[in-house]
Amino acid sequence: MNSAYGSPSVAVATPGGLARQYRVQYQTEVDGIWHMHATYRTRSSAEQCLSELAGKGYRARLVAYDRCASAN
Repeated sequence: MNSAYGSPSVAVATPGGLARQYRVQYQTEVDGIWHMHATYRTRSSAEQCLSELAGKGYRARLVAYDRCASAN
């Protein structure tokens, strides 16, 4: 245990960066815009979500990132 709270430390994806995240987005036929559905810490969880959305007829994609741009 490496922290004061008893949780193990987590390595980051890039030096000085954040741990890699996986964003699942879906697109509807109505507006054609990509909407954020969920974010995951592991690729396998995100891919499972993609499969579930595809099974429901949604067009979905996975976006992997280690930096998140701030909104304007």
